[in-house]
Amino acid sequence: ALITLTYYLRTSMMMNLMMSHSQKWMNLYLTSEWLMSLIMSTNMMLPIIILLMNFY
Repeated sequence: ALITLTYYLRTSMMMNLMMSHSQKWMNLYLTSEWLMSLIMSTNMMLPIIILLMNFY
C-alpha cells in the first residue's frame, strides 16, 4: 500500500510539474503569437507610413 501511495504522490507531482510547465509554455506561446501579430500589423502599416512620410 505504501508503494502505491508513494507512486501516486510521485505521479501527481510529475503531473503538477507538467501542468505548470505547459502553462508556462502556453503563456510563452500566447506572448509569441501576440508579438507575431504585432509585427505583422506593423509590416502591414509600414508601406502606409512610408507613403504618408513621402507626402510630408
